[in-house]
Amino acid sequence: MTELVELAELRLSLVEFERNPPEKGDYLHIHAAACSRGYQGWCRFWVASDEMQAFLGRLEAFDRTLSGTPSLRCGWDGDISFELTLLAYDRLGHLGVQLTVAVEPTGRASTRQRLSVEFEIEPNQLQRFIAGLKRLASGAAEEIVLRSSDQ
Repeated sequence: MTELVELAELRLSLVEFERNPPEKGDYLHIHAAACSRGYQGWCRFWVASDEMQAFLGRLEAFDRTLSGTPSLRCGWDGDISFELTLLAYDRLGHLGVQLTVAVEPTGRASTRQRLSVEFEIEPNQLQRFIAGLKRLASGAAEEIVLRSSDQ
């Protein structure tokens, strides 16, 4: 079960923008770092540029209507490395972010652990996140940050 926390942060950094012929499509290689209440984790994942653009469209529709639950899931062969979902807690603009990061193993660990967190953001934070994610997806920004509304 995911716990609603007061202090949380998601940091997305563009590692590489892979440009390909149109038949293959472009890809983004992203580093995601999450932290909450002293726990932190990071992962890297690839996402098709077309899928990122579709997610951005769903985020913009969500921002206008506060309906639906736009989500982005990235992984390989059924193993999800990164999942981000937004939801409206109510019609007053209280918004939730659900985030799961499959943390890369360190030391002697051979399996990935999962960091799951849920936190609240304000509508203006969502609008800034959408604008930043657009810049990241186009290669114009190297990093964006989304923090819980209490930070």
